[in-house]
Amino acid sequence: MKHISFCLLSLLIVITSCADSDFSAGSSLFNEQVKNIIVDTTTVSLQTVLSDSTASSGISKIFMGNYQSSELGFTSAKAFVSFSVPSYSTSDFSSTSKIVTKLDSVCLILPYDKYSYGDTTKAQTINISLLTQRLDDLYTDHNSVFYTNQSVTAETTPFLTKAFSRPRASQENDSTLIIRLSDEFGQEFLDSMKTQSAIFDSEANFIKFFKGFKLSPGDDDQYCINAFKMTSSSAPKIRIYYHSYDVTPLEKTIDIEANTSYAFSHIDQDRSNTLLADLTSDDDISSTVTENKAYLQGMVGVSTQMTFPYINELMQYGEYTNVAAAYLYVYPAKDSYSDFTPLPKNVKLNFVNKVGDVKDIYVASTTSLVAGVLTEDATLSGRYYYAFDVTSFITSEIKAAEIDKGTLQLDLSDTDKANSLKRLIIGDSNYSDSNYRIKLVIQLLVYNYD
Repeated sequence: MKHISFCLLSLLIVITSCADSDFSAGSSLFNEQVKNIIVDTTTVSLQTVLSDSTASSGISKIFMGNYQSSELGFTSAKAFVSFSVPSYSTSDFSSTSKIVTKLDSVCLILPYDKYSYGDTTKAQTINISLLTQRLDDLYTDHNSVFYTNQSVTAETTPFLTKAFSRPRASQENDSTLIIRLSDEFGQEFLDSMKTQSAIFDSEANFIKFFKGFKLSPGDDDQYCINAFKMTSSSAPKIRIYYHSYDVTPLEKTIDIEANTSYAFSHIDQDRSNTLLADLTSDDDISSTVTENKAYLQGMVGVSTQMTFPYINELMQYGEYTNVAAAYLYVYPAKDSYSDFTPLPKNVKLNFVNKVGDVKDIYVASTTSLVAGVLTEDATLSGRYYYAFDVTSFITSEIKAAEIDKGTLQLDLSDTDKANSLKRLIIGDSNYSDSNYRIKLVIQLLVYNYD
């Protein structure tokens, strides 16, 4: 992977000068008419911000579980799923059929998505409750989208509660969670098929008869939030196993597939016992009051904004100062990630103007930098960074009046922001470990004329 060479950067620093954060420089720096100066101590101010809720219907997964984090608080996810009208054999089920059918069992099959948030091997609980509201009507009422802050009513007492833990990948049945439902539940469907009930005539009739399930975690769960696939090729289903007896007994199944359009997840985050307790959509939180850290997380709308309060003081280096290049290095805070909460592979950087409009996404302007890609630092084992070429932004900011200055917003990639609970914690310019502080590296060309 190509990235800016730290050896080259170190060499530039040796042969030029580094500036202090307040940019006070002695006259000895300007003995020559032109100097090439590397500045890597510019203050970067960070704020954690909270946006509105995220759309959670129409994506490739649903979420269920609880996860307790000392940094981001208690996150809880519940899923709401309705099912489509199934097809079945009219030769097996009709009022005139002479074939005898017998229910064997009925199961809810939940295909695991490869993504999860937390330790999936810990014991967990899933509560399955019958919905009392129709998702199709609500979907229409909500302009064909459900958000993470929305919910649907369900019966107070769970239809079924099951303890489980996800097997490791090497074990059998690691790809699905299979939950046996009551025989009475399955038999009701078979009896309705036998009488050729009108509930199977249309989607509307079927969802009126069976509105679907709410999937929620146990109150004591705190180690993991699971993701289950919700795609056209792999989605939850209710599978009815039965025997038909004609000349010889045959084992058969009927699948009742989840409706992928209506399924969605409700996600809550209680930050009351964290440094982000006062974070709201109206009140950002400066990293100066969160132990010099700022935060990002998908699905819950948490992202980071950054400003450069002393950037104009770069002009004090000489009679004329030009920004030759500027690179932003974002370092995840030390020990803020693990196998259970890995770092996102990509992040993005937006320019936000004074009225909050996103204007640009910063990408590499040179072939030496892959913007926003997680990169392992060759100079310090276990340290990673994301880098951005911000030359054009710094060039404009250094000359802009205070009223015209903008903000950079760091966020997860569009995919991670909309489809995961991935997180990133970064240290600001005063973070306790200097090896993990955000850094803006600027190459200046300074001209002085006698």
